[in-house]
Amino acid sequence: MLDYTNFDLSYLMLDMMCADDSIFILVSKIGNIISQTSAAEKIFSQPVLRPIFEILSEATANSLKSSLQTSEKINTIEIIDDNLYRLEIRPCKQGALLYFKPAQNLFQGLPSHTQHIIKNAISRNLTAVSMLKIKGFDNTILSDIQKNSLRIERELMHLQILENNKDMEILMCPKQNDIVSICYNIISECRKTLFEKGVDISFEFESPDMLIADFDKTLFEIAIFNILISSIFSVSVSKISMSIHKENDMVYIDIHDNSNGISQEYIDMIGSDYLLNISTDEFITSNQNGLNYAFSLSVVKKIANLHKGVLKISQTKEGYDLIQFIFPCETTYNMSVSQTVDICGFNISNIELSVL
Repeated sequence: MLDYTNFDLSYLMLDMMCADDSIFILVSKIGNIISQTSAAEKIFSQPVLRPIFEILSEATANSLKSSLQTSEKINTIEIIDDNLYRLEIRPCKQGALLYFKPAQNLFQGLPSHTQHIIKNAISRNLTAVSMLKIKGFDNTILSDIQKNSLRIERELMHLQILENNKDMEILMCPKQNDIVSICYNIISECRKTLFEKGVDISFEFESPDMLIADFDKTLFEIAIFNILISSIFSVSVSKISMSIHKENDMVYIDIHDNSNGISQEYIDMIGSDYLLNISTDEFITSNQNGLNYAFSLSVVKKIANLHKGVLKISQTKEGYDLIQFIFPCETTYNMSVSQTVDICGFNISNIELSVL
């Protein structure tokens, strides 16, 4: 859970005071405007002490409600007077700080130099693995390097697809689906694949008989697979548990394992721009210490935000990580469409499990 202290809030307020041209709005826990920059007042023409929900689209209002309810940050898209903005909702003690960034000033997807740097690093890893195999090095270690490299390359592709930009905007197809049956099938696929590979990890699954919600099935499957595979790759993991429940019209999918957990350093990196501007040396060094978690869970966080929900990481009383994928049962989506990215023609389980 994000816990902004008064110092943090003062820092955010200083940002607002020193950036009249930036669009900041501070809202209370019930959604009333507490304070705003002159740029925000100019665009929205809305005085303080008025409900922010009156000027937001229904889809973005859902995102704000999810953030206020879970105290987790959400990034989403909002259209104001036919102009596209990226909205960052930051929870704080008083409620939430809304920061609107015009699309033309946004970081548009993964920059080409970042893709080039990371893909070069991955290519060097794979080339080195091939050469070392020929020379008779330990195949188990080399196989792990190869799988992690392929896994990160796949996650980079997902991040590229999911980052909103003018050249490639994903077509979401939210429909009513049964979360329970989909998650059960994913667990079964993981269990079967691990058994065939001789990997001994037990799975526990607890849920109601059925739970219907609105979501994009393909993106949802990718998110759940990413969480599970992150757990499977954890050090010393032998047990993974998943439970599903509904609370206050929100779906909670809880996944935890009995591994050593993810260090706070990499939890803080999830969804950050640092991942998209990492140098080659940092990438190679950090990846040995768990950077792959930050990449895979960044994909999950993006998918959660697209569904007006959040990715939340905390610790159980036993000291293990609890990863929660939380989103509203029913919501409205405001994704615009230009180029359709069609990944529905592939077998998602085969693609995701190919890295195991």
